[in-house]
Amino acid sequence: LPNLLDHDSMAEVSQQSKAWVPLLGIKCHADTQLFLCSLFAPVCLDRPIYPCRSLCDNVRNGCESRMKTYGYPWPEMLRCEKFPMDNDMCIAPQAGSTHTIVEETGTCKACSQEGTYENILDHFCRADFVVKTKIRRGQDGFIQGKKSKVYKLGSLGKTEVNRPKFTVENGRRCDCTFLKSVEKGPFLIMGRRESQGGLVASFLLPWERKDRNFRIAVKKFRQLNCTDPKMVSESMLKD
Repeated sequence: LPNLLDHDSMAEVSQQSKAWVPLLGIKCHADTQLFLCSLFAPVCLDRPIYPCRSLCDNVRNGCESRMKTYGYPWPEMLRCEKFPMDNDMCIAPQAGSTHTIVEETGTCKACSQEGTYENILDHFCRADFVVKTKIRRGQDGFIQGKKSKVYKLGSLGKTEVNRPKFTVENGRRCDCTFLKSVEKGPFLIMGRRESQGGLVASFLLPWERKDRNFRIAVKKFRQLNCTDPKMVSESMLKD
């Protein structure tokens, strides 16, 4: 101490860092924790070790739009131009420039979602539809659901999501392993309607009724007003 944000005590570090915890939960970029920790809890050396500018740029590019959705601009204190260009004496990115790229041989992003409270609520607010359903069939990027419990309908008709048919986002170019054992139980599925009318699943998560954060997030669905960014951000800053 002081850290790279000029916090002089552990109490101040703890208090100031709490506001950033929801951003970690949203999973907007794989290097978010690395970037924030490099500032709030830097390596203790005689010479300060700053994050490289590319690390800041990557995290900002992945997270800034999500922050703005909830009324938070990228703060001046994290302005990327203040950090050094890449060199051997700064903390470099560990992940790619964006976490949204799907490798042709990798796991689909829709099928590798984190079950954090913040990530579930973030996707809920951005989705056109949200349902709980068991899956009758799931292969080749296509999902046939059984009778669904609807949490968000948007402009869709009830018949569209009663026994829904989805395509997994980028599902023909990636793998969704847990769909190979769909008899295990229901899934929480969120997504959007395409301009052609089809339903695209961008978030699939096994129904985790024993997970406390999962239960709290699902319970919040009925109360959450996604048109009010302040209400959403306050919901994410839960105790």
